[in-house]
Amino acid sequence: GECFATKRPYSWRKELGWHNNYPKCEQHVTAFLDEVLASNASQKVDFAGLVYTNGRYTAPEHMGKVESSRCLTKHGNDDVLLLYDTRVWATKGDPHMGCMEGDLGGRPFLIQGFRGMGTTPSASPLTLLVVAAHFPHPHIATGNFDGQEILRKEVQAAKQSLSVDKILLVADTNFADFMVGSRGSSIMQAIGGGIAYRTTTFAYTCCVSEGIEAFRYKGFDRVISNFGRSMDTKFPLKASQVMKWGAQNMHLPVLGSLELCDEPTTLCGRAAPLRYWLSVILVAFILAVFTS
Repeated sequence: GECFATKRPYSWRKELGWHNNYPKCEQHVTAFLDEVLASNASQKVDFAGLVYTNGRYTAPEHMGKVESSRCLTKHGNDDVLLLYDTRVWATKGDPHMGCMEGDLGGRPFLIQGFRGMGTTPSASPLTLLVVAAHFPHPHIATGNFDGQEILRKEVQAAKQSLSVDKILLVADTNFADFMVGSRGSSIMQAIGGGIAYRTTTFAYTCCVSEGIEAFRYKGFDRVISNFGRSMDTKFPLKASQVMKWGAQNMHLPVLGSLELCDEPTTLCGRAAPLRYWLSVILVAFILAVFTS
């Protein structure tokens, strides 16, 4: 997240100390990620989406990586890093990527196809597209966002070229719960994934700030899929912890675990005799995990 910056030109009051928190924040976030993504972790993470790393995080050896374009903004490079467990997943096709606000406008996205090396309850390897992104702030009146058609076009192109319909979105959506278009179905439809959805819980994940501005926005950071039975949500870090060492604008991590269906359908409702999961974490934070 924001912790991997070398500096930020923000004018915070120096007595708060946050202007010097970037080295401390990077240390804490690196230790957190190393623990969560460790090969012997109690809950294996399938996918992890990280925003604003500037290429400064080195993942454990078993985690592969796909890096987005670096989109230039007034605050420096804006980038998304997608990590995946190479023991479970293999990439399928080439990544699609770009900047939703143009080459000089920021807001990166990347789309990568994956093929599971195991089997799902329906006895076939799971193939899906993972979309990792840092959305622009939406227009309040319409719920649309800049670059929406750019992202949608690339999602459609990836779906067609790889013959894949299942989509997993791991993103700082910048959609708060009170905004038009904040529902998971609306966001999935906006990127070209249809209206079926499972989503992590809305929570106050944004962001480290001053006074009453701290963590006042609910729902920004989400894991959303257009398939699966249910989505479980965990928040590995608390706001009270992060406020002690977090850098300005850091978000809380979100861990989503998606229960897969035991039949080859998009969504399913009844309880399955066996539970198969996909786990994802967002570090903007976002992480994703499939477990079985």
